[in-house]
Amino acid sequence: MIRVRKPGPLTTVQDLGRPGLAHLGVPTAGAVDRRAFGLANRLVGNRPGAAALEITLTGPELELEGGGWVAGRCPWTWPSAPSRGRCCGSGR
Repeated sequence: MIRVRKPGPLTTVQDLGRPGLAHLGVPTAGAVDRRAFGLANRLVGNRPGAAALEITLTGPELELEGGGWVAGRCPWTWPSAPSRGRCCGSGR
C-alpha cells in the first residue's frame, strides 16, 4: 500500500488511456510519456498497462507500507531507505 503524506501539486494516476472511444466523446488521455511509463512498469515487474503515478513539477511525499519497488526519472530523493528504486526515462 502507498500512503500519500503530501500529494504534490500535479501528481495524477495514469494508465494507457481510453483509445477508440473518441466517437463517444472520451479522449484517449493516459500517460504523457508512454515510453517511460512502459519502462517503469517493466522495471518493477508490473503488467504493461498497470496504473502509475505521473509526477509533474514538485513531487509528492509517499510512504510504501510493507516495502516495494519504485521506478522514476533520476535524480530523486527517497529518504526512507527500506524501499528499493530504479531510475528510468524516455531519453528526451
